[in-house]
Amino acid sequence: MPVTCHVLVEDGIVESVYVGICAQADLLANFHRAHQMARDNGSTRFLTDLSGMAQGPHPADLVDAIHLRDQMGIPRNVKEGVVCPPGLMSAADAKFYEDACHNRGWSVRVFPERAAALAWLRAP
Repeated sequence: MPVTCHVLVEDGIVESVYVGICAQADLLANFHRAHQMARDNGSTRFLTDLSGMAQGPHPADLVDAIHLRDQMGIPRNVKEGVVCPPGLMSAADAKFYEDACHNRGWSVRVFPERAAALAWLRAP
């Protein structure tokens, strides 16, 4: 699977790092794995790093991820920082994902680099 998922011990943040070409099945399988890891560790913060992907997620995959959040009953106190360098995903797709999650009560932001995403996740 072109994704690794682990807990950043110092912060309790669940980090998923995607590399290469990721099929929709990879994205959805890791979504389940990351949220199970979060439940097991009592975490509500996620860092999703797409910077190693050969191509950004398809807009339909973004919609599926949003619907899956609803279906899984993901708590509304979840905070997710998504690392997506410029050019990997269109600004419109990134904004759509942020807005669609926000409209459903989840705090999600897309960042061009990892340090900014981590700083946001670590802020109270």
